[in-house]
Formats: sequence, structure tokens, C-alpha cells
Amino acid sequence: MTKADEVTPAADDRIGPREAAAALRERRVSSRELTVACLRCAEETATTVDAFACLDPAGAIAAAVRADVELAAGKDRGSLHGIPVAVKELIAVAGLPLTAGSAVLAGAPPSVRDAAVVADLRRAGAVVVGTTRTHPFAMGVTTPGVGHPSLPGATSGGSSGGSAAAVAIGACLLALGTDTAGSVRIPAALCGVAGLVPPHGSLSREGVIPVSRSLDAVGVLAAEVADLPVVWRALAAVPTAAAVGKAFVLGEDELTGVAPAVRCGVDAVADRLGGVADRVGLDLRGAARYAARLVVAEALDAHRDRGWWPVHRYRYEPDIRRQLELAERLDPDDVGAARDALARLAARLVELLGEDGILVLPTTPTTAPALPVEDEDGAESRRLAGELTRFTAPFNALGAASASVPVGLDEAARPVGVQVVAMNEAVLLGALEILATEPGVSRR
Repeated sequence: MTKADEVTPAADDRIGPREAAAALRERRVSSRELTVACLRCAEETATTVDAFACLDPAGAIAAAVRADVELAAGKDRGSLHGIPVAVKELIAVAGLPLTAGSAVLAGAPPSVRDAAVVADLRRAGAVVVGTTRTHPFAMGVTTPGVGHPSLPGATSGGSSGGSAAAVAIGACLLALGTDTAGSVRIPAALCGVAGLVPPHGSLSREGVIPVSRSLDAVGVLAAEVADLPVVWRALAAVPTAAAVGKAFVLGEDELTGVAPAVRCGVDAVADRLGGVADRVGLDLRGAARYAARLVVAEALDAHRDRGWWPVHRYRYEPDIRRQLELAERLDPDDVGAARDALARLAARLVELLGEDGILVLPTTPTTAPALPVEDEDGAESRRLAGELTRFTAPFNALGAASASVPVGLDEAARPVGVQVVAMNEAVLLGALEILATEPGVSRR
């Protein structure tokens, strides 16, 4: 079977933030029209995809009208001015509930103020249409209740599955997510959209419910690769894109169990970034296990600090309770060993990539799997989490910038995502700009 047989382009004429910005300034569309269309899409798909935890029609339309008035008066806030966006329900939005998808916080009063990154979006003129669903406390690779945007019965991924699905169906043009072990990149790959995770701390986490203090990052999702640099520059102090140096791909030992279409996608992206890539060995399976240990240990600390655990132990969803109980049994020496092992891998990656290298690898080893059928002890969820975070979890701990880019569909019409990683933000930005110009990558 040829590459063309295994990975085929997916046509999509949906407008993204970059194109919408041009249309707004040329008066071909208004922010109000874009916002109403997004809200209508969210409402019409509520019984199938159900990406949103809470919509804010009145607030969104009022903000869109203000954006139109400002643009008409010559006040231009930049590339996100008038663009409808959605925000993962782990991130505070003033006036909307902040429940993190969990019964523990059900009934909590609306947030008093925006998270810092949401305030940044508003200053840039973006229009917040609502909050998107997450796996409870962002501690899982599925998003309960969210249907896949195009594949009934398949998972949309998680924990930012609501954000990825909302972008995929056109219920927003841009969405914020969070990523601790792959929570932006995994659903981006499974839903066929683009997802970007800047290095830890690049975007403020003030007003974001924490999972892991040393691994959490705020990320963004959009339909096209070309939109990621636009959004990144609007929200973070990213330097001018730098030239991309050597491309690296994983050796055969590390690609065991990877679907043929995903392998072909990796080769295609590596080719577009510089031709023949060097194959390298990295123990990402081991690193993912160390990262998982660190995630649950720091999640336990965060939930204790907020007074939720163990006071509300039996209000937690069963899978989250099992993870926090596991963390209670961890030996501190094992957590320290995990940090040390990840530090060694980080040094190896810095040595390998240098200032301008790029690592190209799968985002997930397979395309969107079926929704897991839960058993009593959660074994299926743990298996799926181990599978889907295999290639994503290590990089949150390594100080890297990473993105998942859509490269088309496999022979069963399931989206294929490929991950691109760099130690230098400007180099990743350069790689995204190259990929944005390439057929089959710039659009889903």
C-alpha cells in the first residue's frame, strides 16, 4: 500500500482565525455574524458532539458587537480582534462556572475574574463564546460526554477533547486547552485539528486549576496549522521564526505498534521539513512512565493544597479517586527518581536537537480508538492512557515546545496527527510556517 493510499488529504473549507481576520477587515463578514454562526453550531450539535460545558450567548454577542464597532472606528486590536474563541472549563472565565468537569466542584459559584490568558484574549479583541468540556480535573485521555466530531463511537481524546471537538465542528475558530501529558496534542490528533503547546510557563497559568505544577502548560487549538503561529504571536512573546535545522525521527524500536498511516504521516512531515531525517533512539516509553508518576504525585499535592482531598474523596469520579489514592502510596524516593530520569532525557534531547533541530514523531500511535468500555478497576482506562500518552507525556517535562499537526485521513477516514518538537520556540514557529504552506498539512 502506498503513502497516498494510507494517508489522503481531507478537504475542509472552514474559515480559521487567519482568514477570518482578513475577512473582518475587508468587511466581508462581521464578528457578530461569525459569533452567531458558532453559537448556532454549538447548539445544533449539543445532542451529538456536546463539546461545551457552558455557552454565553448574550456575553458573546455583546462582545462581538463591540469588536465590530471598534473595527469600524479604526481601532484594531490585532489578529484576534473579533474572533470567536472557546475556553477549556479548567480555565477561569468571569461569570461562568469553573467546575473542571468534576462533581467535586459542581455547584461552585461563577468565576469572579478571568484567568490571565483569558484576559489576554479579551485585550486582543477575541470573543469568548463559552467553556468546553474536559475530563474531570484534566486527569485523563478521554472527555466524558463529548462525541467525536466525525466518527460515531470513537473517542475525541482528552483531556481537552471539548476544545478540539468545538474547533473541528466550527463552534469556535480557536480554543484554549491545557496540556500536562498530551491533553492538547492528543485530542488535536484524534479530531483532525492543530494543537500547540508552548514550553512550560510560556503562557500564564494564573486562574487555571492545576494538575502538575512542573508539567502543566496552556495551549491552543485551531483548525489549520497556519493559524497556530498567528495565535501564538498574539498571546506570547514569541521571537521571529528561526530557520529549521536537521530533522530527526525515531528509530524502528521506538515505533513498535504505530499504525502504518501514522508512520507515513511522520515521514511526510519530516520530508517537508528538510528531506531525509536522521533516525534516533529515545526511551520515550520509559519517560512516559516517569512522567505519569510525577503527574499523580503533583496532582495529589494540588488537591490537598486546595482542600479538596481527602475531604471530598467520595465525590471524586472513580478514575480520579484511584489516581489520587495511588499517589498517596508512592514512595517519595520513586518520585525523585522520576525527576532525575526525566532530567537525563532532557539533557539528551538538548544535546540531540541543539538550537535548531526538530524531532518529528507520532502524536498518538493510532488514529481515534473506540470509546473505552469501563471495567470496575479502571484497567481499560489505564491501558488507553498509556497508549495515547506514549509519545506526548515526556515533552512536558523536557522544556520543549511541541505541536500536533493534521496530515489528512487514513483509509478508514480517521484523522492522522503528527507531532513536531523543538527545544527552541522560534524553531518550532519556523517549522509550523513551513508546514502551513504545504498541501495536505495546512488544512485537515
